[in-house]
Amino acid sequence: MNRSLRTIALCMAAIAMAAAPSLAAAQVFAPRAATNAFDLALTYSPERAKIVDTPCDCFWFHGGGADAAATLYRGLGPAASFTGQHASGLTGGASLDKIDYLFGPRYTLHTTGRSEIARYSTRLFVQALFGGVHGFNGTFPASSAAVSSANAFAYQLGGGLDLTLTHRWAIRAFEASFYHSGLPNSAANTQDDFRLATGVSYRIERR
Repeated sequence: MNRSLRTIALCMAAIAMAAAPSLAAAQVFAPRAATNAFDLALTYSPERAKIVDTPCDCFWFHGGGADAAATLYRGLGPAASFTGQHASGLTGGASLDKIDYLFGPRYTLHTTGRSEIARYSTRLFVQALFGGVHGFNGTFPASSAAVSSANAFAYQLGGGLDLTLTHRWAIRAFEASFYHSGLPNSAANTQDDFRLATGVSYRIERR
């Protein structure tokens, strides 16, 4: 019996010694919770839109954007987004450019885990942004005659997922949003589009 107990104790000690380096590494590289964090992202941002009064004469805007967000309290904080896009080859060979500037609240959920290969960390966020849009190099109806530029209210509702690479860098795997604007268009003067984004983000943390 004593020999059996000694054998078991030796086996347990050997297992503990073998696992110690892995446990220490996991402790070192485990992400730490940030009291405050600031994120800056640069993205490619396509947007699915359609011409009014048609079944689905749809087209794509293409462009890029930058957004910034601060996580201040339990995942909550302010966010801001700036996006510029261009569409060409519309009906009659027309084109259109637009930029928008949006602000609002964002909630970020930070999760961590471990696969068979390595530890991983993700940041899932949802947001509601409101602001304005400026359309130009296009044709917009007006009271007297058509004009080449116009301004309107806009908002964006959606969210996305960042896959962290290091404590600072992450890949924005996807972002998907419902985008509404009110540029004049000889119909309801509204646009309801589907916006996507993907890119990279950089985080600054303060503990």
